[in-house]
Amino acid sequence: MKCQELVSPRVTKDEVRSIILGGGQNFLSPERRFDAIILGNPEIFDETLKQI
Repeated sequence: MKCQELVSPRVTKDEVRSIILGGGQNFLSPERRFDAIILGNPEIFDETLKQI
């Protein structure tokens, strides 16, 4: 569980925000691993963080 991809993900949170637009995160399927990670980190899509 200490592989490089887990320690330093290939896609950063900022990149995810740029890829998933217009509330698309609300249409993800949480039973899928990637979708569950995105839905488990709702701060990625927090409007106040985008302005920082």
